Amino acid sequence: MHEDSAAKKGSASELLRDWRAAERDVVAARDDAESAKAAADAAAEAAKAAKETGEAARLSTAAAKRAEHSAVRTAEVADAAAKVARKEKLQSEGPLEESAQIAAEAAEAYKDAARKGFPKD
Repeated sequence: MHEDSAAKKGSASELLRDWRAAERDVVAARDDAESAKAAADAAAEAAKAAKETGEAARLSTAAAKRAEHSAVRTAEVADAAAKVARKEKLQSEGPLEESAQIAAEAAEAYKDAARKGFPKD
């Protein structure tokens, strides 16, 4: 089929057959080219998506590391606050007991004075 068309001789039906076969080949080649372009476009999109996924994974990892760091710091601060609260509680127990004792003594003194009719000194 690569012969020069002027040099090619044959019947009208052979020429028509060859022409139609050549047109089918053109259509098939065009379809192949379009398929190849679509495949190339899809591959480019897949590569772009892979890069975006990689970047998202990198950012997620960085965010997870920051969250872990924050959680550790929060736990450290909470532990320190609990230690301070325990210390303050222990420090307040003495004055509380002393204040309660003074209040009990004052109440007893009042009741005793009331029983005696609030005598004047």
